[in-house]
Amino acid sequence: MLATMPRLEISPANILRFLAASAAALLASLPVTLDAAEPFSLWTHEESIAVEDSESAIPETLTENLQMVQYLEEQTYADEPGYEEVYDEGTNWNSPSYFPAHVNLFNGIDASRQPQDFGVNALFGGRLHINTSWFLNEETGLALQAGTGFNYSDNGVQVFERIEGTQHRYQSFSTFGLFQRGDNGITWGAGFDLLYQDYYDNFLLGQWRGNLGITVTENDDLGVWFAIPQISDRGNFGSIPVKLKPIQQVNFYWKRIWPSSVVTTNWVGWANEHGEVNVVLGDYEPNGPCFIYGTELHAPLNDYLAIFGQGNFIRPADTGTLDAYLGIVLYLGGGAKDAPYRRDTPVLAVANNPTFSNDLSR
Repeated sequence: MLATMPRLEISPANILRFLAASAAALLASLPVTLDAAEPFSLWTHEESIAVEDSESAIPETLTENLQMVQYLEEQTYADEPGYEEVYDEGTNWNSPSYFPAHVNLFNGIDASRQPQDFGVNALFGGRLHINTSWFLNEETGLALQAGTGFNYSDNGVQVFERIEGTQHRYQSFSTFGLFQRGDNGITWGAGFDLLYQDYYDNFLLGQWRGNLGITVTENDDLGVWFAIPQISDRGNFGSIPVKLKPIQQVNFYWKRIWPSSVVTTNWVGWANEHGEVNVVLGDYEPNGPCFIYGTELHAPLNDYLAIFGQGNFIRPADTGTLDAYLGIVLYLGGGAKDAPYRRDTPVLAVANNPTFSNDLSR
């Protein structure tokens, strides 16, 4: 049994409870036989527990001693503000409400190519992220989500290294927002994504992102997700001034829960124009609006682990985006099999290149 307890107040009632539990443990070690016809009573704060079978009332094992102490704790702390009873597979957890309702950790591989790569580069590397949520109103399901992720990537080709010297890229993504999975079948999430990256220069970028879905059958959802640029930034590629800006996009998706508990989400949509800029060959006119297609996969391996990944592709393939990542997600506390549709699971995944595409212009 695990319990998180607030500061214990010294009072006559608490002292009596402690003495009662200690006496019960002592009696368990003595060769004493009580008359079964005589009830055994344990008096608590405002009530007594009368047990007709006195032999069952005496704790005879460590487990029973712990159960008696647990009962006393429940009587003491059940009415404390900010505490709630959470039952998980028979275990009683007294958890402060400021603890996250949901925590997941991801580790995997990441591949990316976007207009910001100046027409001559692509990157491959690894990714770590954490995503959490807190209920603001558990009755309605309204919750806050906060997550952050880190990517480390190497150049996939040598052009940048040879003409400018850049060999790696570091990216730090953060997502903050609100979400709700309603009993009426409507799911929504809205948040702000922030990206700081160290590439051929340092850039700070931001966008708004949202998701709205509705359950149409027991296993199918239909919905829309979108991204709206908010923060652009300027820097230099060597001596060339450049500007990076998030690409506005809107996508319509179909989410499906399969009999194996695998969840797939597939979407199509369109993006605003993006530049066709090439540091070696020169520039074409911007291209757009452009067609988008993408996918998301969640495949549970057991109660704690699942395969998770996303891919998003803005056409045309030679100047648009080719972004994807795949790895293993760990759900602290379990529940991987129903995580994609549980009330405490954040609606928005932590931002990454598939959901945060960036354009480049000179």
